[in-house]
Formats: sequence, structure tokens, C-alpha cells
Amino acid sequence: MEAMGFKHLESDSGVFVLMRSGKPEVIVIVYVDDAVFLGHQKHLVNNFKERFMHTWKCRNLGETREFLKMRITRLKGVITLD
Repeated sequence: MEAMGFKHLESDSGVFVLMRSGKPEVIVIVYVDDAVFLGHQKHLVNNFKERFMHTWKCRNLGETREFLKMRITRLKGVITLD
């Protein structure tokens, strides 16, 4: 992750942030063998997801619907976790 420009949070070694111009551009949460990529610019998120998938053998399971027992729903631009 560091080779791709990400830094991990000191408070949680499974959270990586790519900063540009002092703002977080892409956030990656990694837990054991799961990873979630987040960001405002979909093309940038997808670019790093592709690079990640070429570095480590893994699959893109599409839009995240569940992560760490949390259900994730999207409706009209609102994301809900439960």
C-alpha cells in the first residue's frame, strides 16, 4: 500500500489513506482478506482498486453490500450502515 502512495493510520493499521493537496482522496480499509475502497472520485478509486488487484491476487466482488457484519445500503446518494 505504501508503494502506491498510501499511509496507514497510526490509530488503526488496517486503514490506509491516500492524501492529495492535504485532503483524503482514497481510503482503503483492509481486514484479514477483505478490502473496501472509498472515495469521491470513482475513476480514482477504481484505478487504485485495479492496481491493488494486480499486486495481490484477489477478485472484485462489485459494490460493497456487507463488510464486517455491517450491511451497507445506498439510496439517493445516502449511504447507510447497520
